[in-house]
Amino acid sequence: MARGPSKDVKAAADRAEERSRGKAPAAPVVAAQGKAEKKKARKVRAAVDRAAAKHKEDLTGASETPDVGGRPTKYKAEFAKQAAKLCHLGATDADLADFFGVTTRTIMNWSAQYPGFFHALKSSKAAADNRVVRSLYQRAIGYEYDAVKIFQYEGSPVVVPYREKVAPDTVACIFWLKNRCKDEWRDKQEVEHNGSAAFLAMLKRVTPQGATS
Repeated sequence: MARGPSKDVKAAADRAEERSRGKAPAAPVVAAQGKAEKKKARKVRAAVDRAAAKHKEDLTGASETPDVGGRPTKYKAEFAKQAAKLCHLGATDADLADFFGVTTRTIMNWSAQYPGFFHALKSSKAAADNRVVRSLYQRAIGYEYDAVKIFQYEGSPVVVPYREKVAPDTVACIFWLKNRCKDEWRDKQEVEHNGSAAFLAMLKRVTPQGATS
């Protein structure tokens, strides 16, 4: 008795007929389309990641470039110029950390690792300190500055320029002298006792026995 075609053969024939009619794509075509879609998805994901990194860099003003230790650092060469301007205005390390979005420890590490950043901070802080010294000196001795007074005359304002005088400040004088002339203006005067032991020994020799002081 002759047997008909097996179920597997019949199913394969049915699939071939459906493909010829355009009802279903061939298996290799489906696989190729799947690979193309995955490749496209990877490209899109990579583009999104790059855009997110660029947006983060724009917000923080920092790039994730590795430092000498292999870990990412936010430092950029232009930070030295920015830090110099801030320190020239009196910014502290805490102010710099807040501006760059890092910790004060990071500011210290940048100063140790990048000579340009270190010298920018050092020179600008020194300039700010010098301005304070000059201001303290002017406050101690007194100074003058240009000012104006406004009066009403026949219904119209009249601006009169003049020189305003600021009297010397005693506290500023004391602070300046205690720091610049320490030996003469410190609160506690220290008396030198060099040779006092020898003086007492000599006094004993010349003092009569039994004399009281």
